[in-house]
Amino acid sequence: MLWSSLPDVELSRQVGYETELFAQNDDARHKEVARLVVDRQALRDRVMELVENWNAVQCAPRAQVTPFVGERR
Repeated sequence: MLWSSLPDVELSRQVGYETELFAQNDDARHKEVARLVVDRQALRDRVMELVENWNAVQCAPRAQVTPFVGERR
């Protein structure tokens, strides 16, 4: 099964911004944690949808890139 760590990384980034809020133990903290969990799951669902529907055959073939350095004419 294919998966992505993007949702987890984004959650960690957001948690890092909100450390002061998470130090509290009140309703605001609990609501924010619940929102972050819902956002993470929504992002995970969307990323998984994109990954599962990706098809390499549909990608346009690309010309081989030759490095400029060392090229002779």
